[in-house]
Amino acid sequence: MTSKLKYIPVLRYRTSEKSTLNSVSISSKILPLIEVVTEKPKINSRKTCIEEIKDFVDNNNTKILVDFPLYIKLYNNSIEAVSNFIRGIQTNPNLRVNYFNQLIGSNIIPVITYNPNISYVQGFLTTEINALRSSFEQLAFRVFINHGTNALNEIKNLLQKGDLLILDLDTASHSNSAFQAIYTQLTTLTQQKGATSILIRSAINTDITNTGLTNGQVVNGVDNSLLKNYQNYNFDAFGDFCGIKKDDLTKGGRPSPGCLFYNWPTNSFYGHKGLYLDITTFTSLVVPSLINSSQWSVYSSSHKQNCNGCKIVQNIVNRNESANNAPKWKVIASSHYLYTMEEFL
Repeated sequence: MTSKLKYIPVLRYRTSEKSTLNSVSISSKILPLIEVVTEKPKINSRKTCIEEIKDFVDNNNTKILVDFPLYIKLYNNSIEAVSNFIRGIQTNPNLRVNYFNQLIGSNIIPVITYNPNISYVQGFLTTEINALRSSFEQLAFRVFINHGTNALNEIKNLLQKGDLLILDLDTASHSNSAFQAIYTQLTTLTQQKGATSILIRSAINTDITNTGLTNGQVVNGVDNSLLKNYQNYNFDAFGDFCGIKKDDLTKGGRPSPGCLFYNWPTNSFYGHKGLYLDITTFTSLVVPSLINSSQWSVYSSSHKQNCNGCKIVQNIVNRNESANNAPKWKVIASSHYLYTMEEFL
């Protein structure tokens, strides 16, 4: 089992999540899982995502998991760069291997996985394992409830000591008794092989919106209890989407001011919102609601001085930067959550 590992934050390699990743100095108890969903971070980026990831791990001496995710569903209104990239790796499996080969020599762990939204392809995982095993010290495997038993049966003789085995529940409740059989199958396998078992779940339901928040109140529809009880299911570590909602990567829509702010003592998220579609109320309503709340006051001055999310809020209060930017609040929420995990886990 990986020493001290407790938490896997899943971060898409996009502008806000990149800022979060760069903002927190993490210890060995945290191992980020980076999902690459586009060829480049931005259309006009000089470097590809892979080149930037190589630079990040080399400059920070940080190990990360890297996934070119096959589970992502594409829609008519999907972001074009996402559609182009994801469709490419879904239709041409060799592309994933080629991308991983570009990361040979970097301090990364490849995530071997499958597409849970189509029929299971026997031998798919084996082919990828055989292509990558000799080039990387560790491999990670990401399986889903859908076809999970098939996947575990395929890799059970290929899993090695030091590998990581991830079960991704999406937004399904981890307390569902129907999952106990696959929990047992997976954790028994990792214990036999000397691998690490990880249970991942997106804690924030996709139907939660800023307009539905009530200032200073716990957000209904968020269940972060996996943090407290993953060990009850015999897993070594847990993971989530780092305090933000796992979105569908689609175009359109205007942001309505609001934020979900994590509170460690109650392991809950509290809502703060502005007026519908009025971006200026990030400053006039969201910030005052947050900084005058019990969720804000519970954190020490040391936390607020070192947590990037809290520092951004303080800068806004001091009028050193603007609050009227929806992506910035994504950075505030996720940076605060990640720093809190590093501080208290």
